[in-house]
Amino acid sequence: MLYVYTILIPLVIVFVVQRLSRYSISNIKGIAGLLFKSLPYLYGYGFLLYYLESEKFIPPGWNTYSLFFFLVPGSLIILFLKAYFHFRERKQ
Repeated sequence: MLYVYTILIPLVIVFVVQRLSRYSISNIKGIAGLLFKSLPYLYGYGFLLYYLESEKFIPPGWNTYSLFFFLVPGSLIILFLKAYFHFRERKQ
């Protein structure tokens, strides 16, 4: 279940956000925008998972720690990419 909690469900969240917002993922700028828009939902899912683990609704394990281990550095990279594209557009 670790892979379902940490890989499959976040990918489904990103896919749903992509379908609802109709982001073009043909270039890195579109992918960075899509992931930037997905960040609040992914963090909300992470905190929900943490709550469910702490209240013993799901068995405790490395689910939350694995999710946040990838989510925090990934979100920093996404924020840097978003800032880079924002300042690059502003210069032109």
